[in-house]
Amino acid sequence: MKSKIITFLIPIVLLAVLFIGRLIYMTPSYHTGEPAPNFSGTLLSGEPFSLVDTKGNYVLVHFWGSWCGPCRQKNPILRQIWGKHKETRFREAKGFTIVSVAIEVNKNDSFRAIRTDKLAWKYHLIDIGDSLRFFDSPISNLWGVNQVPTNFLLNPKQEIIDYNITMEDLQSFLESKSEPIQ
Repeated sequence: MKSKIITFLIPIVLLAVLFIGRLIYMTPSYHTGEPAPNFSGTLLSGEPFSLVDTKGNYVLVHFWGSWCGPCRQKNPILRQIWGKHKETRFREAKGFTIVSVAIEVNKNDSFRAIRTDKLAWKYHLIDIGDSLRFFDSPISNLWGVNQVPTNFLLNPKQEIIDYNITMEDLQSFLESKSEPIQ
């Protein structure tokens, strides 16, 4: 009887350990309340970029990939939110912007996806890595990103105020922080 119970419990325990291990692995390195790690790169326009350039704004740091179906499905919603709030006045911030970090092995795929999905915001970086399986690109490593889409919402001081925020919650947050139209 005891051996049957043990035989039954071993697979359940193994599955639980695998599930918890995967959950821990997929959780980004930075969490709510922590300062956002700075990174630099070159924008698609050729201009130099550093995350600190966006200080004073609400910023959505959006990790995605041209090869990622769920990422591409979110792009129209993200485009709509950016279009609505790119010129919104906020009580505590100068504005709202998106910093897209495309995790890729081929930068041309990202160019095509940005053009196709009409992602018109200024800040697009391509984080080139050798393997999409292990997310070994420099910016994703710095931020501890192991899956896409992953996003971080930053306050004007560049502290993380939320991560993996839903598009609905992002929209509600931005509306709650905007100044009333007079």
